[in-house]
Amino acid sequence: MRLLALGIAILLSGQLSAEIFRTYDKNGNPVFSDSASGESESVQTRETMVVPALSPDVIQKKLRPEATAKAADAEPKTYQIGISRPLADETLAHGIGAFAVAFQLEPKLWSDHHFEVLIDGVRLAKDSYSPKLDPAKLDRGQHRLEIKVMDAKGKVVASQGQDFHVQHVSVLNRPPAKSK
Repeated sequence: MRLLALGIAILLSGQLSAEIFRTYDKNGNPVFSDSASGESESVQTRETMVVPALSPDVIQKKLRPEATAKAADAEPKTYQIGISRPLADETLAHGIGAFAVAFQLEPKLWSDHHFEVLIDGVRLAKDSYSPKLDPAKLDRGQHRLEIKVMDAKGKVVASQGQDFHVQHVSVLNRPPAKSK
């Protein structure tokens, strides 16, 4: 089995280091090929350097190993909350259907902490990272989306809110029915 793998590796390495030839067409444009012709010349190639990428977590640990270890063990005092859907002051049409509310928490949610997603002060979801919001179930006008993070005792540790609007088609302004 090892001999088979070694044989395949040798065959592939021969193909990977194949020589490259350059010729010129009648318009003077270079043409590259892996086979030599009468007027072709060999092209010098360099070995391609490959460096594997490190994940951002690994880089952070290498830059600040003691700070990263302490931060991972310590209960966060506060959170940064970013709401990305719906956008602030976005107008949602009545007929778009339900969609997932999108938000991010930094740092990661501590094990004893919980969060709630509220619409106009009424809980939409608890500990759900993608609660569904259906504009058709809301009255037209301005609404407030709020994300609250609470500790184990129920004390609010962080909160972020933003307004959005729901638009309903008016009965008075409906387009006329198309005649057949």
